[in-house]
Amino acid sequence: MNSTLVVCIREGNIHEVLEHLRSGLCHWAEVRADLFPPDKREQVVFSLCRDIQDAGGKVIFTARHVSEGGRMENAERIPLYLQCIKIVDAVDVEVSQQETLREVVDSARAAGKNVIFSYHNFTETPTPAELETVMEAVDRKKGEIFKVASMVKNREDALRLVRFTIAHASENVAVMGMGEKARWTRFVLPILGSRLAYASSGEGTAPGQPSLMEYIEAGRLLGIDWA
Repeated sequence: MNSTLVVCIREGNIHEVLEHLRSGLCHWAEVRADLFPPDKREQVVFSLCRDIQDAGGKVIFTARHVSEGGRMENAERIPLYLQCIKIVDAVDVEVSQQETLREVVDSARAAGKNVIFSYHNFTETPTPAELETVMEAVDRKKGEIFKVASMVKNREDALRLVRFTIAHASENVAVMGMGEKARWTRFVLPILGSRLAYASSGEGTAPGQPSLMEYIEAGRLLGIDWA
């Protein structure tokens, strides 16, 4: 099963990412709506989603909540999600907010769009039991993805993510470590079954996130056929 390489797009790298999509270096882009200025967020995001698709790419739409490293509250982001569903290919919602965003999830499913349920821990990597508990709390349908990103402080943290990925490789998981000590996991976990790999183009959106070109070179060296 191939892993999908996703380049993260934010204010400041739009033209660069669109060129990567046109040239075929990648095929998916994550639009982080919360990282755009509030006064022009809606206008830019709508236009950007169209531009990505015109460039031959597919769109993951994310408006990250403040509780998990984002810059938006639910009152602002829920209407934006609902407006964007018709022009994107997938939406990312936090596991902790899945009930609050139930209308978003139901609307995405009704429109035939994929849903990524994400969990972020910027402090530590949870224990195996804690990771299992979070995953079990997700109300996923067939084909939907559970994504976990956690801070890696040492070798054991990294190996914990490795073991979790191997154990759930057939269950549509996307696993990634954050921080400099996790960089190697970003290249290895896709080989072991992680469905998504997130790349930066310019400034990253997570600590220790490799660049698109680093992922492409890793794919060449390790034999990863990025989707």
